[in-house]
Formats: sequence, C-alpha cells, structure tokens
Amino acid sequence: MGRQQLRSVRAETNLTRAPGLWTTGNLQLELPLDAPGLGVAIRANGRLNLTPDLDILAWLAERWYSHRLPDASGKLQPHPEGVVGFTLTDLGFDLYGRKPAGKENRLIRASLLRLFRVEVTLTGYDACEQQTNVRLASLTRLLTAVTYDKLEAAGNDARVVGALRGDTFKVALAPWLIKQYRAGNFTFLSWQILRQLDGAAKRTWVYLEGQRFKPVGDGLTAVHVGLGNPALASLGVGEYARHRDARRALERAGQRIVEADERFHSVTVEKRPGGYALIAKRLDKERLQTRQAVRQSLSA
Repeated sequence: MGRQQLRSVRAETNLTRAPGLWTTGNLQLELPLDAPGLGVAIRANGRLNLTPDLDILAWLAERWYSHRLPDASGKLQPHPEGVVGFTLTDLGFDLYGRKPAGKENRLIRASLLRLFRVEVTLTGYDACEQQTNVRLASLTRLLTAVTYDKLEAAGNDARVVGALRGDTFKVALAPWLIKQYRAGNFTFLSWQILRQLDGAAKRTWVYLEGQRFKPVGDGLTAVHVGLGNPALASLGVGEYARHRDARRALERAGQRIVEADERFHSVTVEKRPGGYALIAKRLDKERLQTRQAVRQSLSA
C-alpha cells in the first residue's frame, strides 16, 4: 500500500494572523519582535521562516490532531499532552514528495530547533472563553519539547537536538496551542498550495485563509482588509519603506494566489474612502462546483 497523500493541515488561527512572526526574507533569529496586528499582537525573542517553519508546525499539529489514541474509556483522542512522534522520513515525504536527502534532513532539523527556541507572548482570540484581546501565551514556546528517541536523557537541550544525526523525533506542542486546537480555533490549509506558494503570496494566502469571507452576490464571497501598518505587518509586507511598494508587492502576491488557488476569483489592492484596502474574493461552494464540473467535462 502506497503512502496516503496529505491533503490539508490545521494551523492555529491566531498564528496565521500573527504580524511579523513569519519572515519571507533573511532570518535573524536573535532580533526580538514586538508587533501589533489586526486582532493579534505578538512579542517574541526572534522570528521564524515562513517556509518551512510554518509548514512544519502545521504538519506537527495535524499529525497530533489526527493520530488518535484510546483514552481510559476507550474513546479515541489526540495525545493529552500534545506529544507527536515521527521520523524525518515521514515529514520529508510530505514536504518534498520523496525521501529527504541529507541537506533536506538538515533543513528540517534546523526548523525544529527554531520552533523550539522561539518564545512568544501572544494576545488574540481565546476559543475556550470565546473572547478577543485575551493573553493566550506569555513567554512560552510553540514546542515545549523536542527529543530524539535514543537520547531521551538529553531532555530539551537545544544544542544536543541541533547536533543529532538520527531521524526519529518526538515533540510536544505547547499547552496553549493544545487548548486552542481542542476548542476548534484552527484554519484548514491546503497542503499542496501551502507548499506551492512562497514569499508575500504565501504569507498573504495564509492570512486570508484565516479570515471570514462574507457573501457579496454573484456566487462570490469577499473579505476587506484596510492596509494600515498593522495589516501590512500581518500580510508580510510591513518591512517596505514605502506603502506604495508594499501595495505593489501585494498586487503581485494576489495574482499568484489566483493562479495557485482555484477558489479565488480575485485578490486586488483598491483605493477606498479612508485609504487603500486589500479586497479578496472567492467563489462560493456552488459556483466552485460549477467551475470544476465544466473543467472536468472539457478534459474528458
């Protein structure tokens, strides 16, 4: 039996919106981050690579959520302490579509180390309390443990983890992440599109996937994002010196999103009363099904 293709992953929704955390440029982990966004504010002791760090964190969360074990009553549940076991081959096959080579294994290990080392203070939506502007995490990690099964005694020593040459790992998701996932505060991301896009297009797509689109007629749904500084930071273009350059980057990103994701009708930057806005429009379920049926008939 062949490997089952990974179709989608779950990303915690506050993290899909977190401004500045996921960098698309050169990473300098030692630089601290303090950034307000739209509904989410974050402080961290460093930043993370959009690719592959976000991909790997979402992959780990999906594996934890979907690989369930029987509890005392026999009911299948995710591991209560957020523990995820895997091999680099497991992860590498989904990241690269094949068994990872030596360089790729090193990239995965480096990403795991970054995810372990970053400490965050995050304010956003608390799914359990159903309240906004709530402190979700305070000086805590995304992964609270990263261990190699033959070296459990090494504990959480980042230097040991980073030097490992083995390929079987065990990680633990942070308690606040587990709480949010159990309460349903996650966003489904197409694995194929997540891996296909990069740069500002990927960051913008991830952010939009965490938004609520509202019907606007003609088989379309839409979301409107005012392009002030918090939004630009959340969309991954906050480092441009001039707003017009950031808007041009978003225009290019929008074109790539429409090409990659058939659900999107358009992603444009428009001047509106009060300033510029990013307007994203997606096909609703019925119109999308109609488009897919037409394509299938033409290819038959």
